[in-house]
Amino acid sequence: MATALSVLEQRVQTLYDVSGSTVLSAAELDQFINDAYRKLWAMVVAVNKDFRLTPLPFTLVAGQQAQAFPADFMEIRFVRLNPGTDGQVYLTKWGAKSGSQQYDRSYRPSGANLIIEPLQRAAGVYSLDYIPQPPVLAAPTDSVDAELDQFSDFLVYDATIAALAREEADAGQMVAICYGIPGDPQNAGIAGRVRRWASDQRSADPDKIEDVRRRSPWMWAPP
Repeated sequence: MATALSVLEQRVQTLYDVSGSTVLSAAELDQFINDAYRKLWAMVVAVNKDFRLTPLPFTLVAGQQAQAFPADFMEIRFVRLNPGTDGQVYLTKWGAKSGSQQYDRSYRPSGANLIIEPLQRAAGVYSLDYIPQPPVLAAPTDSVDAELDQFSDFLVYDATIAALAREEADAGQMVAICYGIPGDPQNAGIAGRVRRWASDQRSADPDKIEDVRRRSPWMWAPP
């Protein structure tokens, strides 16, 4: 069973060595733990882009080209036209000027929206495959992601480091345990263990640079 927020709070208080103290409020403690959770999540998805990949199907009709990002949106992984069909196409990311002047459909993020270019051809069925943010640990029973629970010690140490920094106390030993010793690959700390695990979980090698030059007319068909 994954570690609950209440257990993480107790473990941080133990390391902080001020159990029952009013110096660190419950709200501050939970904030430090959630900050550490976001750091852990970011380390994993920086290496394994497919971790918890979430598809968001959406449809645009004539005259539309914008789709709002979901509340838990963190990063775009892919945008697909006609997902799950024989005509599925992975769209390329272009800037506003370049995308609007091309025949091929493309995408771009703009504020809180995903934009499909060009507007004249944006109508269609799509899927936004995105990397979500980690869920917020708010209630005492809220638990860490099941796969990331093996790194719950990272949350404890990182949160404790933040708490000690608030008190201007020395946290050097905990920093070494959590993040390793710079220049020493044999002592990469918990963070090194996280990155090795994330690398092993990748479904494939990183994407190669895409050749977006227009193909010969007899080979090219518009998406």
